[in-house]
Amino acid sequence: MTTVGITGHQGIPDEAMPYVRVGISEVLSSIEPPLYGVSCLAAGADQVFADSLLAASGELIAIIPCADYESTFDPVGIEGYRNYLDSACEKVILDFDAPSEAAFMAGGEEVVSRCDRLVAVWDGKPSQGLGGTADVVALAHSRGVPVSVVWPPGVTR
Repeated sequence: MTTVGITGHQGIPDEAMPYVRVGISEVLSSIEPPLYGVSCLAAGADQVFADSLLAASGELIAIIPCADYESTFDPVGIEGYRNYLDSACEKVILDFDAPSEAAFMAGGEEVVSRCDRLVAVWDGKPSQGLGGTADVVALAHSRGVPVSVVWPPGVTR
C-alpha cells in the first residue's frame, strides 16, 4: 500500500490546468495498488488530486484543518469539497477552532506525516503565508518524503 499526499496552489491558471491534471494522473498511475491519497480538499490542486485519485480507484483520506473550514471556500470550491468529503474513507478533523495559517500548516503537516510520497502542484515560489505550498514541500524534504513537483514550464500565477 502506498499513500500519496497532495499540496498545491488553489489558484491554478487555466493554461496550466491540463498539464496539472495529466501530471497528477501520471504520478498516481505509476504506483502499484492499493493506493491511498491524503488531502485537505482545498480548491484547486487538492480537488484535482482527489478527482484523479478516485478515478484511479484510490481511497481518499480527508484532513480537515479546522472547525468552520467550509467558510474558506467559494461556491464552486465548497461543492467540490463536500462531494470529495463524502467520498473519503477516513476523515480527520484537526483541533483548531477557526481557519488560520497555523491550522493550514497543521493540515499540511498531517498530510506529510501520513504519506509515502508527496505531489506538489507548485510554481517553485515561496509561500504567501504560513502553511502554503512551499512550506509543505520544505517540510516533506526535511522528513525525507519524496516530492513530485507538477507545474508547466513558463507558466506563472
